[in-house]
Formats: sequence, structure tokens, C-alpha cells
Amino acid sequence: MDKTWFHKAQAVVLFVLFSVLLAACSAGLNESPEEVQLEPTATATVFSGRATAVRLNVLGIRRVFANAGPLPSGGGADEATLIQANVPGTLSTGILSASTVGQGNRTFSDASTDNLVANVAGTTIRGDFIQAEAAAQCPTGANTTPILNGNSQIVGLVVGGNTVRVTGAPNQRVRLPGGLGQIIINEQIKTRNGNTGSITVNALRVVVGGVTQVVVSSAQAGITCTDAGQPGGPGGPGEPGVGELARGFGRILCDGRCVSFSIMGGRNDEGSLWGKGLMLTDPTRGLTVKGQSVTGYRVVDANTRVITGTATVNGRSGFTYRVTINDNGPGTQDVIRIEVFNPQGQRIFFCVERLDCGNLRILNPNPNRVAPPERERPPCNCDD
Repeated sequence: MDKTWFHKAQAVVLFVLFSVLLAACSAGLNESPEEVQLEPTATATVFSGRATAVRLNVLGIRRVFANAGPLPSGGGADEATLIQANVPGTLSTGILSASTVGQGNRTFSDASTDNLVANVAGTTIRGDFIQAEAAAQCPTGANTTPILNGNSQIVGLVVGGNTVRVTGAPNQRVRLPGGLGQIIINEQIKTRNGNTGSITVNALRVVVGGVTQVVVSSAQAGITCTDAGQPGGPGGPGEPGVGELARGFGRILCDGRCVSFSIMGGRNDEGSLWGKGLMLTDPTRGLTVKGQSVTGYRVVDANTRVITGTATVNGRSGFTYRVTINDNGPGTQDVIRIEVFNPQGQRIFFCVERLDCGNLRILNPNPNRVAPPERERPPCNCDD
């Protein structure tokens, strides 16, 4: 056989095969975009949140007390509570509480500090009750611009022996004696970028020589909204309490005694109980209650929840508590019922009162629940 002819025939066959393959590829490339376009992936809501009761940076001492968060981008919840904080010669407090929650269509963070005494640059700063709240929420419908709200409550503020009138306006400034620095009261920092927004509320920020020395009750909440609708808890309105948190802190007058408390409990998006429960101090009776767990969470009606759990009392274990929260809007319209029982089931503490100062909240991602309206918050009357 002529090898030259054989090689030519082989080349022709290869050329034909190549042409067929090229035509097939071209046909695939020329398919209409509708037939090959991938389905778009829905973008999830993104959360950010953090809360701290006290951040200290004085004379080389750097401490953070009651630090909750930061939240993961997918949301969740975190809390931190302390009965007290003490840095000799610099800081002392009563109950410290902080929490941050991101779920559904909003992020909510809060922090509170009871009985603050701080010494900064030779000046003593006192506050009976100092609290901050921050909320970032996605609106309903196609609008994706976050709604940002924040506030603070500061009661009994005394700086260098002088009582300070707190106006309630954001970013109020008070100079420290001798002009060494300033205190920023109800500091609010808002940022927006398209469908992303964040707000930070610092109830008190003390600045000396251009450096932040102390931040008392700081709350940050942020969210990135989508137009994929308004998510809620997994069960929505049909499963009461799922994806919900009841939260409260403040002071109440019990038979003339000033009692400080913090309470947190609820069910996460999977329906599991979570939270540390009740923290309470009754200085007159020498009673300190520290929650260890939440064992029950019950929905009574639209504004009422019952939290039960285990606790220690003055360091002894085996005690239980039952707290009923009635959220009628911030301030003295809120009502709390607190019961503490010894290991034998006998009630050793009982009080039902409107808040003297502080707040109770039911945080529910269900957009059908309308929170009670905001009200003016009067100052604390009780002083322990």
C-alpha cells in the first residue's frame, strides 16, 4: 500500500471528525441564555450585634465587663450578666447585663449598669442606673433600607459631686472639672450604605486627652436587608414562643426596699430553651440570686411571658425562680412578678411591682406582633 495515500486518507478522516466536533460545540455555545442560565441564589439577611456593660481603659488597666457578642453574620443570640464588678480605686458597680439578638428581620442589643462609681482623671463619676438600647430592623415590602433606632436611660448622674441634668438628646456633652476631658451622654452613631445599616448607642463615654477612658452601657445593632420577604421564627404565629426572647432589667420597690434585677430567657429558632435567667440583688435583706439555667418559657398572652429556672442564693444551690414579665411599653408601665423558692419549695422572695426604672421587652421576629408604644421614662425613685 502507498504510505503517502494512507497518510492523506488518515488526515481527511481526522479533519472530518474535528469538523463534526467543532459544529457540536458551536451549537452548544449558541444555545439561548434562558436555557443555560443558572437560577439566582437568594441572599440571606446579615446580622451584626454586640453589647457591653463597661469597657475600661484607665492607667493601663483594660477590662471589659459583661460582654455579649459579636453576633455571627447568620444571626443568633448572646448574653452576659455579672452581679458586680470591682477594680480597686477605679471602678465599682452593681448588676451588669448585656445581650444581643439577631433573627427574623431585626437585630436588638442592650446593656445596663447598676450603681456605677468610676474614678477618671481625679474625678468621681456616679450613676444609679445606666442603660442603652440599639435596634436595626428591615422594613416590610420591597424597601430594603434598614430602620435604625436607639435610646439610653441615665438616672442619678453625678460628676465631681455635681448633679448632671440629662436632657435625653443624643450626643449631650458635659466637661469634666478642670477641663481635662468630657463625657458624651447618649452617644448615637448611625451608618447606612444602601441596604446595610448599623447603630451604636453609648449611654456614657468618658474621654480624657482625646482618649476614651470608660464606656458605660454600649449597644450596637446592624443588619443587611434583602427583598426576599420578612422572615420570622420557624413556626411563625402557630408556635408561640419559638424564636423569641423575653428580656428585662432595672429596679423595683419591694415593700420599700430597692431591688435590682436582670432577667433573660426564651426559645431559639429550633425551639430549645436558652438564657441564664434571673439575677437579683436585695441589699436590705442581704439577698443575691444568680440564675443558673432556664427550665421553662411560657406564652400567656400577647404581652406576658413566664420564665422559670434554677438559681443559687447567696452561693447556695438548689433554688428555683419564677418570673412573670408584662411588657406594656418601656418605663414604669411594665410590670414584673418575681418569686424565688428554696430547695424545699418554700417561697423566700416575692414581689409584684411596676418598674421603678429600666425596661421589659419581648423580642419576637413575627412581624404580626405590634410592640406597645414607647413612653417617656421617668427617673428612678428608689435608691439603695
